[in-house]
Amino acid sequence: AGSPWYSPSFAGLYRPLPVSTDRRRAAYGRRKGPLSMKASKKVFSSGLYPGTRPGDARDRAEAEELRQTGNVLYSSGNVSGAISKYSECLALDPTSHLAWGNRSTCWLRLNRAEEALDDAERAVSALPTYPRGYLRKGAAEWKLGRHADARATFELGLEVDPHDERIRQELARLVQRHET
Repeated sequence: AGSPWYSPSFAGLYRPLPVSTDRRRAAYGRRKGPLSMKASKKVFSSGLYPGTRPGDARDRAEAEELRQTGNVLYSSGNVSGAISKYSECLALDPTSHLAWGNRSTCWLRLNRAEEALDDAERAVSALPTYPRGYLRKGAAEWKLGRHADARATFELGLEVDPHDERIRQELARLVQRHET
């Protein structure tokens, strides 16, 4: 029990703390021991612990404003600025499939297909019925040379939304280029 990285649970077993001791001390001035309930709520609702869900409707509203700002920056050609705003949005609301998808598009514009694929996969996992997520995932897979995966992703996208013309066009383009 002398290690600052572990705290005893009620069963006498050890479990990892949610935040490193140094960060916890810097944020809350505590020297040792597990986080109190009040302190753990502060840690999980703050930005110290990555992957936390948004705390309230205010966070989601602010995240939506940031996403809209990112959309304006993207449409004006400032792709790096848009990525920054989408990242801020995702820090507040990691469940935003639209922000994941939009940031994926930005990564594709910058020819960073691996990051685009990661974000597109998160968009699809956040909302499996989001057809643009499949479109962006397939485009990233195509850029990475994973043609069979891209085709399968486009076909999944058409299963989700059989009337999506963009997915249909990309699938046809992929088949045409791959067969010739």
